Amino acid sequence: MNRPINHLLLTLKNTGSGLCDAYYAPHLGFDGAQSVFPILEDSKPQAVVTLAPGEQAYAGIGLSGEPGQGKLYKSKNLSVFFAKKNGSTYDTPAKLKLPAETHWDDNGFVTYWQSDRANALMY
Repeated sequence: MNRPINHLLLTLKNTGSGLCDAYYAPHLGFDGAQSVFPILEDSKPQAVVTLAPGEQAYAGIGLSGEPGQGKLYKSKNLSVFFAKKNGSTYDTPAKLKLPAETHWDDNGFVTYWQSDRANALMY
């Protein structure tokens, strides 16, 4: 994303034939990271995002905090673990290739799933 700076937008699309719920937030693992990215609690929607066939949900990824506030890490790949209704995650992540020169720090975050891309990027 060009705006806001230092952000990525993760898009989830329901390719099935029935309704699909996007629970909680995606659990993100950048290559080289010691733990999953923190989830921004302020982004919690009032209800679970339910997708009809063909609809999309969005999670914003803030890659870093204030400039100079943390050590920058560079990653080429991202593992995305999806949450189940009970809050645990599925064992097998989706593996995504990141844009070239993607940098993040320990002050980054991911939002809960949002039904609107603008909501996912407002944090």
